[in-house]
Amino acid sequence: MDVAFASTELALLCNSGVLLAQRLGPQLGRTVARRLCDLAAIDARALERLPDTRVERDGGGVVQLSIADSVTVRGVLSRSGGAGADSDVFLITSLHVEGAGV
Repeated sequence: MDVAFASTELALLCNSGVLLAQRLGPQLGRTVARRLCDLAAIDARALERLPDTRVERDGGGVVQLSIADSVTVRGVLSRSGGAGADSDVFLITSLHVEGAGV
């Protein structure tokens, strides 16, 4: 799945294990980084198979991933046709950590 970000700041945070660890602590930072890598490696039909992740869909393309009961990733899931094949695209719009301002 192609993973994109709604802002440069969010992209920088989510693409850096070091920044995630600084903001979330080493263990939770690693967990979130792993789930984001997993997200990029699967397609939309497999979201429910992500370890330690609860998936909620609103039917209109908005998806909420609850990771390790303290991190919520929200985004928009869509199909993008290009270069002869359709692919899933997940646009991450927010990352919320319980008890932390991320």
